[in-house]
Amino acid sequence: MKILFISPHLNSFKAVKGGAEQRTYLILKALSQFTEVDFAAFHSAEGFDSLPVNVVYEKTVADNLNHSKLRKWLPVLQFWNKGKIFPVNKNKAEIVENLVKKTKYDYIFTRYIIKAMECDFLRYAEKTIIDVDDLPSDYYSILSENSKSRSGRIRYFLMSKIALFHQKQIIKKVKKTTFPNFDAAKIFGGAYLPNIPFYEQTCPKIDFSQTKKRIFFVGGLWYEPNYLGINYFLKNIYQKLVEKMPDVEFFIAGKMDKNNDFTNEWESYKNVQIAGFVEDIQKEYEKSRVVVVPIYQGAGTNIKLVEAMQMQRACAASEFATRGFSAFFTDRKDYCVAHCDEEFVQILEQLLTDENFNQKIAENGWQTVQQHFSFESFAKKLREIF
Repeated sequence: MKILFISPHLNSFKAVKGGAEQRTYLILKALSQFTEVDFAAFHSAEGFDSLPVNVVYEKTVADNLNHSKLRKWLPVLQFWNKGKIFPVNKNKAEIVENLVKKTKYDYIFTRYIIKAMECDFLRYAEKTIIDVDDLPSDYYSILSENSKSRSGRIRYFLMSKIALFHQKQIIKKVKKTTFPNFDAAKIFGGAYLPNIPFYEQTCPKIDFSQTKKRIFFVGGLWYEPNYLGINYFLKNIYQKLVEKMPDVEFFIAGKMDKNNDFTNEWESYKNVQIAGFVEDIQKEYEKSRVVVVPIYQGAGTNIKLVEAMQMQRACAASEFATRGFSAFFTDRKDYCVAHCDEEFVQILEQLLTDENFNQKIAENGWQTVQQHFSFESFAKKLREIF
């Protein structure tokens, strides 16, 4: 079997950058264990020699997007035309066409529906596999919710509905789609391919005598669902917790966008520290008693949950953040799910003070991750899909 893997915009060999790169790297690593992979990158593929793949194309290709006001409204004005909301990039499509003509591939694989359409993958629908990850309809819904203008909210809302219609048709046409969200895979008829921790190391079991009452959050702070989630958590949950537990601490790690610098506002809360990007993230997990995932909007699944459990740290999350995981993890056994603000405060209070309860949650979560979210189970699942 021979596969052409197209990487349209992210260097998966720089996997330290973020979750999107890490998932791509893990897919490539798993594929290379059981089949021959030709790798085409429309960006620098520096570091590709870390995996046994054949790099057949490596050159930055511009997106050539038109940002005029008319172009922004075309997906709505011509809602029946999927090429308006999912435009083809002629340069990328031509490169893919030449590669397919040159070599007979059993499958063509890429990530994200929008990027697949850029390359005109429907021409090869019978052999195309798309790792959907974040659905375009969910992406536009987020933009609608957070747009500062009324016209923006309306436009993105309509685009989310249009994208939902077209993405359903695309999913039906291609050979196979994979989803990191178990529930989405069932709804759209795709295959479930879980998000798994990129790093396999773990932390020692929690020892309350060696740690402070420290809460930990890690995630890209340039991403709206993350920084808006922290905003909400600080105002509606952490503030109440501090009143009950004045010695509690909140440590926040993650790369920040210069345009969304909430440092001053967040540090005005008691015992809050923003570290930005952290080189050795394992040390921060070790110093913490609880990891929080206060996410209330977004697409895909929150890998933060699984990463926390991989590190043997008790995890407390909003109900929204646990989407796609209910088939594998049990509330109050593997992690703790807060259905309202008051319950979030109560959960944190217990996890920060009850060492036995904290250890049981952390241990159970770690064991479930080893069973369902190890690289071995991930690679086996991917092989079964083919």
